[in-house]
Amino acid sequence: MKKFVVWSLACVLIFATGCGSAPKSNRVSSTTASKASSSEISSSTVENDTIPGIAAADIKLNLKKWIPEAKVQNVGSGVTYQSSATDSETGIEMTYAINGHSPSEITGVTFNCVNLKNVEKSTYISFATGFLSMCATLPYTGAEQQNASQWVKDNIEKVTTGSPSTTTIGGVTFQLSGGPNARSLEISKAK
Repeated sequence: MKKFVVWSLACVLIFATGCGSAPKSNRVSSTTASKASSSEISSSTVENDTIPGIAAADIKLNLKKWIPEAKVQNVGSGVTYQSSATDSETGIEMTYAINGHSPSEITGVTFNCVNLKNVEKSTYISFATGFLSMCATLPYTGAEQQNASQWVKDNIEKVTTGSPSTTTIGGVTFQLSGGPNARSLEISKAK
């Protein structure tokens, strides 16, 4: 989990210097993943910190139009999938990182949308709204997909550096954060 948080924060901080509809074409920037034996994780930990009813395959399937699928490799502890793509028309980068104990025991997901080319603010916000509101519709047990998507739409312009917006929907925490040219949506089991 620590690696997931560090990676997520690094992405937001690096790109904070400056996303509405699915991109028409994408260029893959990078795709990485890692996995270790799930027997190293205790079952009580798995039950307490995983998002109920969601698997990495569900998340990757939802993202297929936006970002190419990440593959998993056996290294380290737990499972991590990371992938990114850059929209060829706007230069806006979309990334995701899925962390879990195994492909079917997901502890958190981070989605980022970064304005690498400094496109006009209204274009960037429209793009980020489309991408991140779709990402909020994860099909977990207890999900309220329309409410989650609407929450992103209602709050994406309100977040500023150091002032994230957080809500809990169906036992899962959604945190939207960012700066002038970056927005991040972190999803994890509510504590």
